[in-house]
Amino acid sequence: MKKALLLLSMPLLLAACQSNTPTQATVPAASTVAPDGHTAENSLDWAGTYSGLMPCADCEGIQTQLTLKQDKTYVLDEHYVKNGKALHPSKQTGHFQFDAKQPSLIRLEHATQPRVYFIGEGFAEARDIQTGEKLSEQLDYRLKQAR
Repeated sequence: MKKALLLLSMPLLLAACQSNTPTQATVPAASTVAPDGHTAENSLDWAGTYSGLMPCADCEGIQTQLTLKQDKTYVLDEHYVKNGKALHPSKQTGHFQFDAKQPSLIRLEHATQPRVYFIGEGFAEARDIQTGEKLSEQLDYRLKQAR
């Protein structure tokens, strides 16, 4: 009887000893395309003006304004803020496109300074140019959309 009880309880003991941390194989891959085909491009009101103060290593921040137009052109205005003054204004214009593999990302096409932004509901967030991953978990790279 004791042997039967021990044999029956073994699977429970083994299950209790297993880690609850999901492994790489059990975690489904993140997808930015909903099962019904919705993407940032066809589901969000992405056209408009986004603005905010981006982090800066040697100044108070980089005041940034990004305007996305329905014809997939953009205007990116930036200036550094140091001691309360706007310095080094720059303006980029060009075309952008939604990334085919990660459709919540847009890629600003510009010869000298390409940029990538994640488009969410009411915000655009600067991302790594190569991977599309967040630039930092501690710093805020989001621009808020004007309503």
